[in-house]
Amino acid sequence: MKTYTPLPVVFRAFDIVFVPWMKRRIAGVHIAGLPHVLDPDRPLIVVSNHVSWWDGFLLRAVQLRLRPHAPLHSVMLQRELKGKPFLKALGAVGIDPLNPASVKRAVAVLSERMRRRPDSMVLYFPQGEIRPSHARPLGFLRGIELFARHLPSADILPIGIHLEPLNTVSPHAFISAGELRDSRVVKASELEHEVERQLDHILHFIGKHGENSAAEWPASGGSLTLAAR
Repeated sequence: MKTYTPLPVVFRAFDIVFVPWMKRRIAGVHIAGLPHVLDPDRPLIVVSNHVSWWDGFLLRAVQLRLRPHAPLHSVMLQRELKGKPFLKALGAVGIDPLNPASVKRAVAVLSERMRRRPDSMVLYFPQGEIRPSHARPLGFLRGIELFARHLPSADILPIGIHLEPLNTVSPHAFISAGELRDSRVVKASELEHEVERQLDHILHFIGKHGENSAAEWPASGGSLTLAAR
């Protein structure tokens, strides 16, 4: 198996070049509910709905808050990764969620990376396609169960992402995190329900605050559940 070596220079280039470009197209990234404490010896798998082309890049903001110096890996559809070497340099691994052999290959690659760096962070979108954040059910595929249970023991952080234009030309990205789960006993249906719950919190919050949602968002990144009541 080919050994993967993290390329910090690639992430620095990404932050210097791509982030300013993204900021001209995303009015703001608003995050709530992130855990205050993480076990540094357990990998972190972020499981999120897939609502836009921006999602993986938006979750980079989550990584910078939780583990800014840890390796970041993402699981992408093989067809989306093909012909995009810069994404591989950023830690992306291709997968076909309907193909068990493809899932096993991705597990093998990421297991090796996690053994080398137990503080690794992995992004996973179980829907396998972009769908609206208000779709119910979200349609999580069960490949996430095989994926999570065959990796080294890890924490799973369910996250909801929603984009809303509000009163700006560019949309605002709203991100809300649920409670940590143990990868050894996780179920796709449980993760799907929790991500739906976080999305419902976001939609309720926006319904309550309207165009002022960005300004009213919890400044400390605290629990959106309480802020939305």
